[in-house]
Amino acid sequence: MSDFSRRTTEVTKLVAEGDVILGRRDAADLYLSTRERHEREVRGLQVATRALAALAAVRPDLAADALTESLPWVAWLPVEEKVKCLQELLGDLRAGADTGELRPFFLSMAAWQSSAIAWADPDNAQALRDAEAEEDSNDVDSVIGRPGA
Repeated sequence: MSDFSRRTTEVTKLVAEGDVILGRRDAADLYLSTRERHEREVRGLQVATRALAALAAVRPDLAADALTESLPWVAWLPVEEKVKCLQELLGDLRAGADTGELRPFFLSMAAWQSSAIAWADPDNAQALRDAEAEEDSNDVDSVIGRPGA
């Protein structure tokens, strides 16, 4: 960062050649790029995201395989959860690609990774299945109604 303030011309020449990271001691590093390179990266993200979303619409199984290849921990999720994970992550990624705000995507990804880790533990997985079964039986009771009600 101090080099940038002392030698602005030299640093801006470097940015013309490639992205530059300005390290700071007491704050997050800064990332300098040209607008053109940034817009190419955004466009690439949009194209890749839309392609994966189109694949998911036609062949969710292949999209889930692609997601598992990119995020290996997805393999620990049960099939139903994989579908929910894929839908949520794709929705957040598409919105982020269009708006430039990817924080919701990364928060969702962290949450799903935590869920996958919970499912990876056999005791936790059984407790989760038991809780789901209980919820399902309560849903049936509420639809059927109780005698005398």
